[in-house]
Amino acid sequence: MTRDRAAGLVLFAVGALTLSAAGRYERGTLQHIGPGWFPMLIAVILTALGAIVAARRHATHTTAVPPDPTTRSIVRAIAIPGAIAAFALLIERAGLFIAAPVAVVVASFSEREPRPREVVIRAVVLTVLAAAIFVVALGLPLNVWPPGVRGR
Repeated sequence: MTRDRAAGLVLFAVGALTLSAAGRYERGTLQHIGPGWFPMLIAVILTALGAIVAARRHATHTTAVPPDPTTRSIVRAIAIPGAIAAFALLIERAGLFIAAPVAVVVASFSEREPRPREVVIRAVVLTVLAAAIFVVALGLPLNVWPPGVRGR
């Protein structure tokens, strides 16, 4: 199996799982968009892209790259889906200020040589941006702190 096909299958699976999870939220109408509309849209896009990438045939002959049997390559392969899962599991229970940095740290394991200083800077910047965009600018009712600690 080629890397492109494997990546396409992973995208398709993540999109399908997201689509099934988004089904519990009300989608609303185009005039009054509900909370399930955006996750459903992202899930459909991910699923479609995954199907396209997995099914695409290359014009040139490519050979499958043998997988690297090291533990490091396995960790790198599951880092991004793991970061998404960690964020999804933590956002309601721990709040944005914990879930976002944890997701960034988990995602950093996908790098060949993560640098701790850069990971911390990335985590802080992305967390502040997420709070500014989603909580302040868009007014989404997200917990920024764990319930019962502070704020929402």
